[in-house]
Amino acid sequence: MEPTNDQNEKGLAILCDRTGKVLEIFFDGFGITKKPEEGFKFTNVVDEESIHKADNFFGELVNQNMAYNWELNTATSTGPSPLKFSGVSWGQHFLIVAAPSNFEMSKILEQFIHTKNPEENKGQSLKDIAELSCEQEQRDRELFDEIAHLNNELVNVQRELAKKNAEVVQLKQNLEKHVDERTEKINHLLQQKDDFIVQLGHDLKTPLGPIINLVPIIEKKEQDNELKEMLSIVKKSSNKLHNLVKNTMKYAYVTSREFSPNLEDIQINEVISTVLIPKKEELEKREIKLINRVNLDRVITTDKNLLNDIFNELLSNAMKFSSNGGTIILENEMKDDMVQFSVHDNGIGLTEQQIKQVFDEFYKADESRHDLSCHGLGLPIIKNIIERLGGTIEIDSAGIDTGSTVTFTLPLNYKEQQYHEKEKPMDKL
Repeated sequence: MEPTNDQNEKGLAILCDRTGKVLEIFFDGFGITKKPEEGFKFTNVVDEESIHKADNFFGELVNQNMAYNWELNTATSTGPSPLKFSGVSWGQHFLIVAAPSNFEMSKILEQFIHTKNPEENKGQSLKDIAELSCEQEQRDRELFDEIAHLNNELVNVQRELAKKNAEVVQLKQNLEKHVDERTEKINHLLQQKDDFIVQLGHDLKTPLGPIINLVPIIEKKEQDNELKEMLSIVKKSSNKLHNLVKNTMKYAYVTSREFSPNLEDIQINEVISTVLIPKKEELEKREIKLINRVNLDRVITTDKNLLNDIFNELLSNAMKFSSNGGTIILENEMKDDMVQFSVHDNGIGLTEQQIKQVFDEFYKADESRHDLSCHGLGLPIIKNIIERLGGTIEIDSAGIDTGSTVTFTLPLNYKEQQYHEKEKPMDKL
């Protein structure tokens, strides 16, 4: 049978021996070959990149007498073209059929069976491949339809996702704008608060000045004991009010953006000695034993005045809440590039709830609620100072009458960026 080039037959049908040599070309709808010349093999039908795969295909055909649905690129006159290849034993030889799709392959096989009228055993094999090709084509079409359906759903999901992303972006932009507006408003309110406290402090300090300075003079000149007692009450009250104003302004400063520590290299023991000198008399009077175990042979870079405030407040509290005859222990230890200090007393102690609130502004423990000299700002001020100097502070107590331990840390070398020197509210007091 001569090769045909029917334009409706987009396929290839060839007969090969068991070595792969092409013996006869039945169909050639792609112009792959004209006539099989001497040495023309099946692998000459495919392009160079598919030769190895073609050898595997032919090996399966030899071993199993059938190979089905292999995709190989053929070397057509217009360039490489992917075709589906199937093969079947044909007597002592092999019939190899190729087409762009399984459906077209089945058509070529049906025509071949009709034209060649092969023996029943050969025809049955061809019919099996034709049926397999039709079934495969049907599965391929169903799979393609499913993929197309899934792809459409994916496109819809992507569109919906893009829409949601656009909404999220818009919401994010609106939220960022809202946050910026609120942040600006909060910063403005905080600045107003700081300015108000500073102004209020100065407004209160101005009339307090003459009272604080003049009352002691009047008290000395006054001969009436009853009036002298009244003046003494005025003097104490005005001093307490002055301390409250001073500490309120100090708290406003250490929590504001104006905070700027005055750094210098200092010896810790010198600061502690300076703090203890004015407390010595009360310690002796109340028979409170103070054990100083601080042993630090290195200088620390920080603000000396603020460090003085820290030790003064913590030691004053330890003394205030210690019973006569009690003990206060001051210790330190190194923690990498930090130094940790602890102030321990065996005084009245704290409850778990008090520990949670002790650093809140204006909070007073029950024992000091009626103490007018206690304004509830001491520990909040100290906490803010320590944190602004790069450290931490915490209080521990096992409960009432068990004493308490205050532990705080500071870096050996404070490295926060320096602020420009500004006039500080606390400097004016």
